[in-house]
Amino acid sequence: MLFPVLFLVSLVLISLILVCYKSQKLANLNSLNSRDWLIAAGLFVLSMTINGYRLGENNHKNAIWQATELDKVLTVSFESQIEISKLYYYTGLASGKLIVKSEDQNGNISILNNPAFDAGFPPHFRWNHIEINNLQSKKIVFQALGLPIEINQIAIFDGQQNYIGKDRIKVASQNVIYNDLISENKPNSFDNTWYSSTIFDEIFYATSAYQYLHHLSPYVTVHPQLGILIIAIGIMILGTTPFGWRLMPFLFGVLTVPMVYLFARKISDNRRYALIASLLMLTDFMRFVLSRLSMIEVISGFFILLVYYLLYSYHYERLADTQSKAYQKILLLLGIALGAAIAVKWNGFYLLVPTLLVYLYTEYKAKQNAWLIIVCYLWFLIIIPLTVYCLSYIPYARIEGADNLFDFIWQCQINIYDYQVHGLHNATHPYASKWYGWPLDKLPISVYFWQANNDPTQTSSIVLMGNPIIYWVSIQTVLFFCYLWYKDEKNFKLWFLLLALLAQYLPYALVERISFIYYFYSCTPILILMLAYILEMAISSKDKSYRNTAILYLLAVVIAFIMYYPVLTGNIIPRSYTVKYLWWQHGWDF
Repeated sequence: MLFPVLFLVSLVLISLILVCYKSQKLANLNSLNSRDWLIAAGLFVLSMTINGYRLGENNHKNAIWQATELDKVLTVSFESQIEISKLYYYTGLASGKLIVKSEDQNGNISILNNPAFDAGFPPHFRWNHIEINNLQSKKIVFQALGLPIEINQIAIFDGQQNYIGKDRIKVASQNVIYNDLISENKPNSFDNTWYSSTIFDEIFYATSAYQYLHHLSPYVTVHPQLGILIIAIGIMILGTTPFGWRLMPFLFGVLTVPMVYLFARKISDNRRYALIASLLMLTDFMRFVLSRLSMIEVISGFFILLVYYLLYSYHYERLADTQSKAYQKILLLLGIALGAAIAVKWNGFYLLVPTLLVYLYTEYKAKQNAWLIIVCYLWFLIIIPLTVYCLSYIPYARIEGADNLFDFIWQCQINIYDYQVHGLHNATHPYASKWYGWPLDKLPISVYFWQANNDPTQTSSIVLMGNPIIYWVSIQTVLFFCYLWYKDEKNFKLWFLLLALLAQYLPYALVERISFIYYFYSCTPILILMLAYILEMAISSKDKSYRNTAILYLLAVVIAFIMYYPVLTGNIIPRSYTVKYLWWQHGWDF
């Protein structure tokens, strides 16, 4: 089922490598050589090393109990009556309701949980904890009150806080033994932490990816499906574990750093400029955290950046003084990447305006025949993207048993539109923010928070925000770029980057429903290319004060990344450190 997705992703990435590697050296476009590829590979390894630190647990839970009907029960029986203090159970798909009961040797039943409790989200792929307060029990019963319910692992502790292994327990349901739900030794992780469970929107995306692999209707249908299918590839490779469902976003986030380097080298023959841009991208908080979460934003951001890279390459290849038709190959790749970007998330539609403008401008400069311009545009930038978009819906259509693929796809688009425009119109969220506040890091999102029960001063948190040293100069960067363009109106690279940034950012001003700071991520690589351009100008300046200021600025970016690293990775640190040293702005709370 995932073959079309694997094929599309592989085609885009392999084609990108080939197009970069085989590009001829042009009069106006810097070519990439072996040194650049070595640097890009080094950046990939460096980014993978920094990003991959404790990405997530990779212990696959092989056992699974599924409630296939209402009132189906799973019984955990002890050899003899025992005092229990804590109960942990790991749920897979858990949209239904579950009641947990304890029964002693006299038949007295105690309800251990509140089945009517609603946390606001289903506990998909999460540890659930019940504090029992030393209750005498002969058996524990899990009963399904709603479907679906899956249990993948159980951990029980006695009154002395000792783990009760599988040698002292029998687990059964309808005469089927499920003893593998209990491990011989205490699990490495049985608390509901970022390392072992889904957090934030992973509940939706990782769950949907898992559902695809099990031929179930996906939980998330309010976005196109390619991003979720890509996430499913990681689960298919590594299993349904935090590491598995984060693998593909991790790889796309890591690839973004060398991608920025390659883009910068296309823009300038100055390798230092490309390295500055890569450093900024490497130390941006938003890219770092999104590449450690099972979400589609970092995948969407990569394809958007890829489209701009190919669009820029196409412009110079087309106008080069050569008889090569390589620009047609780039247009083909551009169409595939454009379709992939839109098939991940609808913010890819924002690419249509800059793509059309650059295409028309380039063909006008190339003095191309008007009819041929129209035909090429329709083929490369309409039909091919549309084909890619439709192909990404094939697995979903097969699951739903759709008789007509195109009718099914059309209905999906209506549903997405209704949800995005009307479904969230009156919705509220404590971390919702306005588009004009994103460049100022006005409202970071706390995607995870944990506090030690035995020591409340020790906390673990993960915050989703941009590196403030980068974000806080974004407005000044755009204004200075406008000034540079005013001084040099014919400089294509200046107005191209301005066009790209504004095309990705300004449409959010028209969005009336709630929105969040991570929507700004698709703009961040372009913003960084612009900022790095200015920093390179300063470092290349004959004025020593400009050089020193730029170097100090880069140092501040790195220092900020190091300071915030614990709250980007979920490390346990004193709460006082976060409050005292990391809350740089009023209203921050993570």
